Amino acid sequence: MYETDLDGETCVIGYKGGTETSLSNNNTGTAYVFTRSGTTWSQQQKLFHPNGRQYDYFGENMQLDGDNLIVSAHNEPHNSGGSYDNAGAVYIWTRSGTTWTQQQRLEASDKAASDIFGNSVAIDGDTCVIGAQQEDAGGSNAGAAYVFTRSGTTWSQQQKLQASDAQGGDMLGCSVDISGNTVVVGAYAEDTTAAGAGSAYIFTRSGTTWSQQQKIQASDAQAADRFGYTVCIDGDTVVAGATYEDAGGTEAGAAYVYTRSGTTWTQQQKLVASDAQAGDKFGIDVAISGNTVVVGAV
Repeated sequence: MYETDLDGETCVIGYKGGTETSLSNNNTGTAYVFTRSGTTWSQQQKLFHPNGRQYDYFGENMQLDGDNLIVSAHNEPHNSGGSYDNAGAVYIWTRSGTTWTQQQRLEASDKAASDIFGNSVAIDGDTCVIGAQQEDAGGSNAGAAYVFTRSGTTWSQQQKLQASDAQGGDMLGCSVDISGNTVVVGAYAEDTTAAGAGSAYIFTRSGTTWSQQQKIQASDAQAADRFGYTVCIDGDTVVAGATYEDAGGTEAGAAYVYTRSGTTWTQQQKLVASDAQAGDKFGIDVAISGNTVVVGAV
């Protein structure tokens, strides 16, 4: 029901079940921006879906980057008169002074029903990446991710990212993150090592072209681990959550750290909780900043 992100003195909290003030229907979604002055946090603004309808789920996935905020509404229809068909859309908001304003609505160039465009989002400066885990070009629910770039105040699709070995059911785009010219995209149901073991794909940009740099998988991959269910990146370090990994107990979970040397990514360490127990799902969320990693567990 809730999504949160923090950048400096600003945090944002999304509530997909929120109600637009002009609507009587629930589940349109809302997002709340708070800022800190000294030790006190105050609400700066409440953001509403610009043209919200019931079940759009605006605010379920978000990321904050300075004065830029990307917010998804992954259940939006692929046309204005359509039913709630999960085609999905994403909204960019920018802050001037203390006021947030919608800059642009983004959708895939090949949008289609059930793609869930916006089921994961990330932004870094003038580039954002958006997951669509049920996109079907590589096979039914093979998944994809879309990169958009901003020139002035206008965002345009730069490239659609797909796995070099895409197969139906991989769910590529279940998670995404970006750092500079590198994007990491999770595919938790990818099964080349074992059914549902999962993997993540790293793409890099040269000029305006993105290319797959490497596919990473856990060194001890097993069926149904869901490696790549969550991913994050900072510079030359990637962390991937495997929420159903069983080493600490059934579905205790784990997270894996990878580092890059040149163009090669290598697993550096597997992280598990010191008090791991079955069902913890350690790795259900991951975040990294410099030499510090945070891993969530239910």
